[in-house]
Amino acid sequence: MANIQKRIGKTGKTTYRVQVRVKGKTPRTKSFNRLTDAKAWARDVESDLGRGRHVPTTEERRRTFAQLVKKYLAEVLPKKIHNKDQRNFETRLNWWKEQLGDRYLADISPADIAACRDQLEKTLNRYGKPLSGATINRYLAAVGAAFKHAVKEWHWLEVSPVSNVARRKNRRAAPDFFLTMNANAC
Repeated sequence: MANIQKRIGKTGKTTYRVQVRVKGKTPRTKSFNRLTDAKAWARDVESDLGRGRHVPTTEERRRTFAQLVKKYLAEVLPKKIHNKDQRNFETRLNWWKEQLGDRYLADISPADIAACRDQLEKTLNRYGKPLSGATINRYLAAVGAAFKHAVKEWHWLEVSPVSNVARRKNRRAAPDFFLTMNANAC
């Protein structure tokens, strides 16, 4: 049920505070300058909650990407990966944290992830060559795993922004004629 309160500030400005409460759910609250916006938001949130869709609370909207990486590295990664691979995974997640650390999770879009992926394509490795498609895909896999955990286990987001970002093609390790020669030898 939605409750709309009219509030008048010290300067005389009128705002409308909406609180939507549904039994068994966390109350959702938001303020608006116009009553029509407040009513529309209340109607949409009630509808979404009634259908079982996730509507983030104010606290959930304030979580940053840096908080996600910190929690993932502390709680999830030690249980999943061995020491050598864990260092590589941490390095990749820390790169993402440098790019998106201050951003709120709710504000990160697939376009932001794609822009970072494009930035990786321009990055040179220690030999002065561009990063390979496989390396870029590993970076995407690292951030994708963190977002996936945030969606499925912690319920911080409804969908992962990484799921709608295209991966890069891997280079072939050997030319085609070596592969056909090995296939004929069997």
